[in-house]
Amino acid sequence: MLELQTFFNPNFYIENNPEVTQGLILGNIQSPFEHFRQSGQFAGLDPTPLFDTNYYLKENPDVQAAVMAGQFTAIGHFIEFGQLEGRNPSPLFDTELYLEQNPGVQDKLVTDKLTAIEHYVKYGQFEGFPMPVPDHAGNTLNKANDFGLLDQTQTAFDFVGDADIRDIYRFELNTAEELKLTLDSMSGDADLRLVRDVGNDGAIDAGDIINISQKSGKSHESLSQLLQPGTYFAVVSQFEGDTTYKLSLSATHPDYLPSDNAGNTLTEARNIDILTGDRIFGDYVGPLDRDDFYRFYLERASNFNLTVNGLRADVDVSLLQDINGNGAIEDNEILRTSSEPGTNPETISGVLLRGNYFVRVSRFEGETNYSLTLSATT
Repeated sequence: MLELQTFFNPNFYIENNPEVTQGLILGNIQSPFEHFRQSGQFAGLDPTPLFDTNYYLKENPDVQAAVMAGQFTAIGHFIEFGQLEGRNPSPLFDTELYLEQNPGVQDKLVTDKLTAIEHYVKYGQFEGFPMPVPDHAGNTLNKANDFGLLDQTQTAFDFVGDADIRDIYRFELNTAEELKLTLDSMSGDADLRLVRDVGNDGAIDAGDIINISQKSGKSHESLSQLLQPGTYFAVVSQFEGDTTYKLSLSATHPDYLPSDNAGNTLTEARNIDILTGDRIFGDYVGPLDRDDFYRFYLERASNFNLTVNGLRADVDVSLLQDINGNGAIEDNEILRTSSEPGTNPETISGVLLRGNYFVRVSRFEGETNYSLTLSATT
């Protein structure tokens, strides 16, 4: 039967409990294992990535009652009883799946008097047996694991590797929210992407990727993003090696949202009416407000000038006409554009005939306030 010290992972314990490192430096703690044996297990600390105290108690209410009554610690119950009863120690190890994936193990458990988790810790992991993590996440947008409305923190444990290179999770926001994604507890290299299926075609195109985290090695991946209401996807992808992982998603309503004085479509454009002389407008574009539209009218042919400056992120600007009056932007209705790199000012100038026009200020990268100056002289 697997014993506590064999199950204990000192590197994992130190990494996830900084106070242990400090105690070792100061000499207050003899060893990581002694700290866990004497106090850590009673505080509900986890001794290894293969044992999740909160998961074990949640999945086994009878054990939770015994722990609350002071009869056991969670890990104490698993070592003495749970492993013999085939109870799963964490979302990363499914006993039935381990035996199903490795048919020869069952006989060895009987002949050598081993438990499933003991076989994996002592033999399986060194012989290349995959960690038995159930695959709860689909590999395409249409088959994504659906969290529904993200109104509380969601956590997923799963696996990516040569046999399953990508896991996808779907979630919804019904208000503007600040989303936080974290990917950790990895033994290999995986990347994290935030995606929105803009074309609603069930495929991840280049324009669908909102943000990405691609740190090297086993480093934790994290993303933080302000998002508009809508449907989004978190994508975990193998980069190198096989790895289990823990994915956490949470959304909080931001304390401050920039004011929006310009509409987001041609039909909602801010109406300047007749443009004469110089007019200056200030606003914002960013992840929550990607486009600002302004509408103006010229009574006669005029010299027109436009400048967007005061930037702290990259924006583009376009001069438009809705020639067919359908409220949508066609290619032949884009008269001129300015796409300077970085925070350089955007400018457009030229002679315009009498008529109705639109200006679009578009986020290219990041978020920024801006100052828009429009001028028309006969």
